[in-house]
Parts: sequence; C-alpha cells; structure tokens
Amino acid sequence: MNELARLVSFSFYLSDGGFPRHYRIVDRNGNPWFVVRDICRILGIKNPSDAIKNFPPEYVSTIFTIEKSYSEGGRVHKLLIINEAGLLRLITRSNKPVARELQNKIFEEILPAYRKRGINWAALPRIWEYRGEKLNFPEWRAKKQEAYFKRHPNASMEDFEQSMLPFQV
Repeated sequence: MNELARLVSFSFYLSDGGFPRHYRIVDRNGNPWFVVRDICRILGIKNPSDAIKNFPPEYVSTIFTIEKSYSEGGRVHKLLIINEAGLLRLITRSNKPVARELQNKIFEEILPAYRKRGINWAALPRIWEYRGEKLNFPEWRAKKQEAYFKRHPNASMEDFEQSMLPFQV
C-alpha cells in the first residue's frame, strides 16, 4: 500500500563516539517500519534496492513523503520501507561490528519503548545534537528556530511549528 507518511528520526551513536547515524521510522497500523536507505547507510550498503531484492513481499513496502519547501509546492519522495522481520534479516546479513550495535540499539531500546509508549516518545533522544553540540531539548529547539528564521526570513512562527511536527511529543 502506498501512502503519504510522517517519519520520525532517531539518532544512533556508535560506541567509538564519532558522528551520529540517523534512521527514520514510520508507524503503520501500530507497527514500526524502517526506511531501508537509512539502515543501509549505517551498515555501509551502497544499493538499498539490491539489499532487499529477494525479501518476501510482506517485508517490504513503499511510502511517500513530502519535503518541506517554501518555493512552489514541495518535493515528493518515494521511500522503500521494511518491517521488523525485514530489518532483522537485513541487519543479520552484515558481518560489520556496526550491525550488532544497531541491532542491540533497535531491538533492546527503541522497539520496547515504541511498544510501551508509541513512536513519538521513543523518538525523543535523551541528548539532542546540533552541529556537534549536545543540548537539552529547549536549547536544541531554540537553535533550530534561530537557524530556521535565518534561512527563511519571511516565514511565520506557524511555518516553523509545522517544520517541527516530527519532533513533537
């Protein structure tokens, strides 16, 4: 089923420190589905379509998202998504250490929190990062607001609030 979806972003920090890796989850009928491109990027897989080409059809689907744009309209993106079984299959195929860390993070922290509270609660990281600086949520939101109005000087506060919807609890 193709649908217009709202995605929630998560940050994944490797044990070696380094830059955060980001992946997105969409809620579909109370079940989490993961964006294939994001998971493949973390695992170092260059072609997401090839990575899931032999997966059973019930593991894979597509969604559409709209990239916020203040020019005319907005761009629609078609994304491949996989369910939990597809995610586990994709992760266990990899021999890289990052695969084990990602599997532990998702299956021991994110999914239990998701089942307990729903996707928005699980989406809120304990520490928010903005350009390498670790902040609490109000500080992070203030920095995002400042940057947003620098990029879009004619935008209203409503426009900013709309851009922040994926991060609301």
